[in-house]
Amino acid sequence: AACHKYLRLLRTNVQTRTFSLSDMPQRHVVSTGRTIKRMKAWNGIWPAMRELLQNTIDHLRLMDRGRRRTCLDMSVSKTNDDSTTTLSFACGTQDVCQFHVSPDEIIIDQWYTYPIASRALDTGVPDTTKQQSSQQAGGFGDGFKTAAVALLANNSKDNPQLTWKFYVPNEKTRIQWKFQGVTREKIATFAKCQVLQVEITKHALDQTEFQNTFPSSSVEQSYVMRQCIQLKGIGPRFVSEVVPKFTVFCDLDESSLVSTTATTARGGDCLAPVAAQPPLFRGMLGTKLRPASGIYVRGIWVRPSKIKDTILSFHGHRLEVTGRDRNEVDDDQLVEAVAYVIQRCNNLAYLKKLLDPLRGTMDSSSRQKNKSSWLLQSPRFSNRVIELQKDFILQKVFEFPKGAIFVSSKTTNSQDAFASWAATFLKNHGGTPVVPIEKGAHKHLFEEVQRWELMDRCVAILKRNNSKKHTTTGNHQALFRKLVAYLGIRNAKLFVSPEVATAFCHNHHIFIPESPSGVTREMIVKVLNVCHSHLEQGGTDAERYSSLMQAIFELLPSSTTIRMDDVVKLVNRANEIGKENESFLTSGSSIDREEQKAETRNNTIADSRKKRPRIDNTVDAIDFTCSDDEEITSQVSQDRNNDQDLLLEQQIERVRPAASIGKDDDEIIPNSDFADDHAEDDCGLRASSNLKKASLNGSTPLYCDSRTAATIQQGEWNQTTRVLKLHRQLQTAMALIRQSIPSLTTLLNHSVYAGYDGQNDTYEGFCNGQHIVINLFAFRGKHCNIYDFVVVVTHELAHYLEPRAGHGPVWRDTQSRMLVQVMHHLNNNK
Repeated sequence: AACHKYLRLLRTNVQTRTFSLSDMPQRHVVSTGRTIKRMKAWNGIWPAMRELLQNTIDHLRLMDRGRRRTCLDMSVSKTNDDSTTTLSFACGTQDVCQFHVSPDEIIIDQWYTYPIASRALDTGVPDTTKQQSSQQAGGFGDGFKTAAVALLANNSKDNPQLTWKFYVPNEKTRIQWKFQGVTREKIATFAKCQVLQVEITKHALDQTEFQNTFPSSSVEQSYVMRQCIQLKGIGPRFVSEVVPKFTVFCDLDESSLVSTTATTARGGDCLAPVAAQPPLFRGMLGTKLRPASGIYVRGIWVRPSKIKDTILSFHGHRLEVTGRDRNEVDDDQLVEAVAYVIQRCNNLAYLKKLLDPLRGTMDSSSRQKNKSSWLLQSPRFSNRVIELQKDFILQKVFEFPKGAIFVSSKTTNSQDAFASWAATFLKNHGGTPVVPIEKGAHKHLFEEVQRWELMDRCVAILKRNNSKKHTTTGNHQALFRKLVAYLGIRNAKLFVSPEVATAFCHNHHIFIPESPSGVTREMIVKVLNVCHSHLEQGGTDAERYSSLMQAIFELLPSSTTIRMDDVVKLVNRANEIGKENESFLTSGSSIDREEQKAETRNNTIADSRKKRPRIDNTVDAIDFTCSDDEEITSQVSQDRNNDQDLLLEQQIERVRPAASIGKDDDEIIPNSDFADDHAEDDCGLRASSNLKKASLNGSTPLYCDSRTAATIQQGEWNQTTRVLKLHRQLQTAMALIRQSIPSLTTLLNHSVYAGYDGQNDTYEGFCNGQHIVINLFAFRGKHCNIYDFVVVVTHELAHYLEPRAGHGPVWRDTQSRMLVQVMHHLNNNK
């Protein structure tokens, strides 16, 4: 039935092209107006043969929806002496087209072809049959004339010949077109040249001549066109350079294709690996003869492929040929066309196998990354396609539920307490799938969920649950509201819930875990740290925060439940500390007394420290990295204390302190090193002057900007007394850190320096990977104490221990571990 329908289509095509041959003169010459000259983009035989074969394929409708018609049989035969190879297309017993390939000649015989009217030689004349069909590549007009010019111009030394013959036995007529160049002499300013003309002659034809020429022809096939192209060496080049670039000669392996379902409306677009395709003509012309890698539009090769060693074939209107010489496509249109094929792939299981390398290493025990498939050989192009089809690939191909979040091993290993809790919380509330990102996964397809997105999702669920009027069982709300009020946070709203496992802030809301055993010191420290770090506008008062932290160190025990009267005492003590600090600008007496108390306390601590091992594992510690399902309670297990201490010791052990600076090394920090600080953009650091070593009172080293250093050297500096007091506070703070964390002693002794950058008060501390400088100039005029210096020094030490962490959770947890040990040390040696 398909064969009968196709032959009927060909007969109808002949009828639509019929015109009166009797009106044609016996001989006439038509000038095409084309100058025969070499054209850069038409070198070789491919461009010319592309146009001639395209007309044959279009006229005979050999292609259907991107493939050779299923009713057509393709075969190969050779003469006994192997001098001529014939490529044949037949529908049943009816010949449709044949290509006779000899070393120096190509003959194309096409049946069901009525003689072409000479009007086709007019420049720009349209062929209406092609304008109405999306299955054909172009109009029958200018293309074959340009091909004739290219053949005659580029191969003039080999005397090329192009002749068309039309056989019409019913009318006993044979018409011949001979393409030839005619010389036009120089005239005026116009140079001598050759112009293409076609000599058209009409001859008588008897049945015997026709039968001898086409012995297999039937009555229905009584219209035949023969194209003869004579050129030295054209035969082998036709087979190797032209045939592989037409899909009509290809039998693609359907199992290797990523393709759409072929329909009349949408065509049969496909993507295919060249290596998986069988040899052309079943290997009869050699096993190396395979389809050419490239971009195909309506069955014709246009340009090299954007994906290495791959066929990208498109039919219909999704991709059009661009460029004057029909050798280019629009990049954006190509990306959209490939994305279209992927989205409408008729074999999702195969597509999933090809895209699986995007997921990275699937076997956690394997160190090797999955090998890339042929579809992903060109990452730059593939990335653009993935960008367009991201949701389809994730949800339809990999079958991840809509709304799934992707987390790296860093998040799943609980480096960030909030991220770890949030991932579990979302999974348990609302069924949000949490998908781990494998090693080597495509970073644009599997994007790590952002902290703000986790927060938004968690907060939405918590607020929805809160609308059910959950009432807290303890006094969490009242206690924390009093502390928050003291810090000056006025616009924040508190949410206390047993579903929250770690404190966090979202906009102006503070989310606090509710523990059945009540509020503990550890919980208070965590909440205050979160408020101080994350509430930017309308956030905490820095001086009150410092005073409150000092009061916590002094008053609150670590292993008991905190009551309201404890919080009242805590706030009262914080107010006292604040008042003491206010006297700093007018009098140093209170500071001196504080330093004397600290020195006496530290001497007592030092004596008792000698009787204890280096790391005290019996002391309760605050754990700042809660596991996924842990509920914050007043009791923190001994094992986790040891884990936190061990983790900090491992961080310190990894770092080798910078070599101490020699006495003759006056200039230690050039201003360019400010850019090496690993504190990220929010540190507010700005490059200033070089820092040079000076000496206060001949014994106290201080690294200063050049102007300050010169003033000190001249003995004219009027800030010595005040800076010496700040220097003593810094040294007391460093001594406290040494006693709390003995393993930091070498690092503190060799890498931490007091500085005075008189031209820059925008930073309190600076770490460039080798040195830590505490800028006393930034503390001049502030209400500060040794605890302020403890916070600043541990801040920079955390950068030193984790130089790549910025101000992220790893850096924050590192500083927290140090502060916790300082707090435990003070708590046990009051």
